[in-house]
Amino acid sequence: MVPLQQDSSPSRLGLVRLPGHRDRFALTDNLTGWFEGFTHGPTLGGGYMVRDEFVFEGWASEVNGRPVDREFKALSDTVFPWGQRIDYPGLCEELLLHSGRRILSLRVTTELAATIHIVPFWLDPFPKSLKRGTVVRRTANSLTLHLIFGETDAEFRANQDVARKADLWEAEVARRVATLTDTWIRTGDNAFDLALFWAQASARSFVTTEFGTGLWAGLPWFKDNWGRDTFISLPGTLLVTGQFAQARAVLENFARYQNLDPADPNYGRIPNRVNRSEVLYNTVDGTPWMIREVLEYARVSGDLAFALAQRPMIRRYVDGALRYFVDDEGLLCHDDADTWMDARIAGATPWSPRGNRAVEIQVLWITALDVGAELARHDHDTEESFFQGAAERARTAFVRLFVHGEGSSASLWDRIDATGIPDPRLRPNALMAVSIPLRPLLTAEVRDALVRSSVEALLLPYGVLSLGSDDADFHPRHENPVYWHKDAAYHNGTVWGWNAGFVVAALSACGWPNLAWKLTQNLADQILQLGTLGTMSELLDAQPDANGRLVPTGTFSQAWSVAEFVRSAWQDTLGLKPDLLRGVLEVVPHLPSAWTKVSARTRFGERCLDLTVVQEPLEGRQGALKQVWTLTGAPDFPPVELDGRIYPWTSAILTLERVVEVAQNEPEFATLAEGAVYAVLAAGDVLLRHRSS
Repeated sequence: MVPLQQDSSPSRLGLVRLPGHRDRFALTDNLTGWFEGFTHGPTLGGGYMVRDEFVFEGWASEVNGRPVDREFKALSDTVFPWGQRIDYPGLCEELLLHSGRRILSLRVTTELAATIHIVPFWLDPFPKSLKRGTVVRRTANSLTLHLIFGETDAEFRANQDVARKADLWEAEVARRVATLTDTWIRTGDNAFDLALFWAQASARSFVTTEFGTGLWAGLPWFKDNWGRDTFISLPGTLLVTGQFAQARAVLENFARYQNLDPADPNYGRIPNRVNRSEVLYNTVDGTPWMIREVLEYARVSGDLAFALAQRPMIRRYVDGALRYFVDDEGLLCHDDADTWMDARIAGATPWSPRGNRAVEIQVLWITALDVGAELARHDHDTEESFFQGAAERARTAFVRLFVHGEGSSASLWDRIDATGIPDPRLRPNALMAVSIPLRPLLTAEVRDALVRSSVEALLLPYGVLSLGSDDADFHPRHENPVYWHKDAAYHNGTVWGWNAGFVVAALSACGWPNLAWKLTQNLADQILQLGTLGTMSELLDAQPDANGRLVPTGTFSQAWSVAEFVRSAWQDTLGLKPDLLRGVLEVVPHLPSAWTKVSARTRFGERCLDLTVVQEPLEGRQGALKQVWTLTGAPDFPPVELDGRIYPWTSAILTLERVVEVAQNEPEFATLAEGAVYAVLAAGDVLLRHRSS
């Protein structure tokens, strides 16, 4: 296998499936459409959907009058972020879904001159609102068929003109490769490097314009713009890879939907969901997640003007929260199903009640207030004291009410209910008190104790449980209809892919990078091998199947799952956190011992930074590693902040050395509790408990 750092050619970036492997893959056009395909099958899957209707389901090829047999004759089937290539003896078939244009291209190429036919399978009735046509290009040994679509006459004609260019196929692939390899991390672990490339590509595939510039939450069911999902996904999708113009467009698009009616309890909120038929505000955390990302965007892009322009939006949100939802202690109240654990029985009774003050909601609320204070300070506005006062009041109440135990036994409650009683159930949400804040919320002692106890009870090698396995409501499998409705298990045991991101962040903050790396390697394997190729599902069953295999479930491709894999690699493991508002390039690395040499290219503002880190055992010092950082930039770059010290640039190359201690007492992975698995059944309005093996 050729290392990625030596070869980023298109063929090197593909995922090759040999005969016998029938795997799903998904592509998008970054507009309103997506394509579902399968490797090594007589059909390609669902095909191409534009908005809410499939318009093309597959195609057949003939060479010299003989049908091409995909299922039994193909030597290999390779999937790329832009399409598919199927190789046979003496010929290949290819499919290419263009980005930013409604064009789907098909091609057959033979080693020798041949008579080639391609028959596209249109779906009828074809949508009356969509125009279609074809553009054909032939050579002696190839046939290319461009399928052209347009929602307007102008779009259709423009796509026809593009399709008539002789080099369209090669130009589109080259453009996609250049875009997807603009920033990168190379570790020498080829599986991780390839998985990171694919996770970045998969995350970028969700950036669409169907409801204004935004991020679909997942395929196939969540093809909407969800506020919470969008802003959890934004850093890994667009910020760490330097796509700042698109990130700003996403923020602007959601800001225009802010509720502006002071008499409405949703005053100041941005939507939970936007689609063609409705705009819903039924979530408590979407807006503070967005406010957090306004500041993060400004820090990595340097676009302070945009962030300051959002100050009225932030003030409206805080005023609405103070008016309708903040309690006498300054904490943010909410309904039982208004957090990310939002499943309801028949749309009413929550399966996982977390009202009226969930732990991560308070952390987000405090963070939103901190953002308001920081932006007011940059704007030289006395409103800074208003935000600071509200934040300190909430912070004091949070520590008093949520932190319990002392020393190595310290932890956080998952929620405080409306009567003031804490919920002792063990869930992973408290770990977000480590990853979300822009300034520390917990002492190092409480943080380390919380992370250790949470990890040892909840973290499996392949992800984190959404509920402790010794809980009476724990469900080992998501879909087991004989015993329970799938929503009963949705947040009560299932492993959510995006949760791994804040777990890696928490492990890194505690100085346990090697355990974080073990989890990351398993996630990389999931991206390359499990379920839909090159992406991550929404969920995994908590318990592997009878053969020990992981079982993906929920949506087969989920934005925040892959986005958090990307974000944690850049921000937590490599530790790159530019803060151009302070005028520094902050580096807070947590490299695993296995990374002996790592290189990367990143973007911040309008600039590009290259770096290399060489890591080796420090001679004569047991359990210590020496790191040599070489950063290549320009003398006018912002200074680098590493280990609390500021290093200004004196030339185009900055070389830094540091010594790190290898953690000797990391937590252990959890194990599933035996004999304590119960199921919750819905029988009308009555909940019954059923013991399940």
